[in-house]
Amino acid sequence: MEFILKVFRVFVLLITIIISLSSVNAYDLSEYPSPFIKNGKFDGVLVVGDTAPAEEVIALSDIIASLQFLVLDRMAKDNVGIDSLYEGQTRTYSFGNIYYEVTLSFVNTETAQFIINGMTTKILLPNEFERLPDGKILTLVGIKNDNGLYAILAFSDRELDAKDILIEVGTAKLASEVENIQKVNSILVGHACNNPLVAVVSGRTDCKGGYEKNVGLIETYEMPNGKVSLVVTGYSTKDTLNAANVLSYFQDYKNNLKGEKVKVMKKGGKLIVEQYFSDDTKKSYKKEYNNNFGGSIIIFLILVIMLIILIFITKKKTKAKK
Repeated sequence: MEFILKVFRVFVLLITIIISLSSVNAYDLSEYPSPFIKNGKFDGVLVVGDTAPAEEVIALSDIIASLQFLVLDRMAKDNVGIDSLYEGQTRTYSFGNIYYEVTLSFVNTETAQFIINGMTTKILLPNEFERLPDGKILTLVGIKNDNGLYAILAFSDRELDAKDILIEVGTAKLASEVENIQKVNSILVGHACNNPLVAVVSGRTDCKGGYEKNVGLIETYEMPNGKVSLVVTGYSTKDTLNAANVLSYFQDYKNNLKGEKVKVMKKGGKLIVEQYFSDDTKKSYKKEYNNNFGGSIIIFLILVIMLIILIFITKKKTKAKK
């Protein structure tokens, strides 16, 4: 009897495992920005094609900006102040009852100095810092040249690493710069004919296939190792940009960003997000469901037969002893 109880417990455990395995879901858009933002930092790469048109580069920049906001929000909670200054610009920052009047001075296009309350810092390269007399740390996060040369600075109580603040450092790449797309989380932007990695993860054998006129797409693909590729693409560059805008303002579209794939269309000047269900997709879902259900039934029946055999053998042994 004790043996039968042990077998029964094992049987229940196996059934539980089968149920849990059959209920495992692929990555869903409702989970975004996970897994790309992890512990307040960006985890992955953002990729455009090597010859991407300007619109697709802009689309990638919009997504970066939205993710950057999430990182900066985490920094603010850690009492880190971040800002940007142009050459000769002066601003005053306050932390508690202490005020810092800061003026930026470029030494050249690669280094800068700050004048803080009349004191000039040492010459700083990006990712270098100056510890102020009161212990506060001023870090030169980076130097940019977008519509004019400017510097990004950060005040903090601890030493910072620029890659913890600027997600584009080492993460925005061209398709040819990515060695193995399946080993990293990735956000891929562009038409499959412009960004070959879009074709790779989506399985498009024809880069022109799978598109619909005036429709942008946001697609998700989960790799066997758990890494996720999120594809932002569209029939035209304009459609791709529309899809990128939805992802950039994902919190405004939370109710519609669900499933593994959505369509983005512009109607009456507004972006509309709809679930994507083609006939092939429906057939695929039905086939996958039937396969999973059928497999679970077969395993269940095998386990039941094994249990019956074990009970029969146990009873036979018990009678033989008597």
